[in-house]
Amino acid sequence: MPTRKSIIRTTLLALVLGLLIVPYVPVGAWPLPDTGSMEPTMRGCDLLVYGPADDVEVGDVVIFDAPWRDGLVIHRIVGETSQGYVLKGDANAAPDPMLVPEKRVVAEVHHVVESGGAFEGICDPVSDAALTAFDATSDLIYP
Repeated sequence: MPTRKSIIRTTLLALVLGLLIVPYVPVGAWPLPDTGSMEPTMRGCDLLVYGPADDVEVGDVVIFDAPWRDGLVIHRIVGETSQGYVLKGDANAAPDPMLVPEKRVVAEVHHVVESGGAFEGICDPVSDAALTAFDATSDLIYP
């Protein structure tokens, strides 16, 4: 269980990043859901630093609104056609069931911070609330 000190440290770090960096750089941070589809590249509770999906290409990891399910998905672009991107989780045997049009790609993952260290306790509710606040700051400045 995370200590009170680690919870406070994580919360303060997220708030400082949200207030100092976000006004100048269009990024956000999001703890990765623990689905296993992107292992070993990313594991549940790793912190994803993302930004606009301006020039994505094959090999990039993107966050997208999946046409076949509710909510956002994080997978790698493994192909491209005139109708959209072919996406696949690194741990999945096959590509996703449908092509994803460019307009459904909402962000590109630029960096992954492994859970632990400064982000110890990232999956606990208090830390998650701090990251949500950080992300909301990003959404206000870069809707």
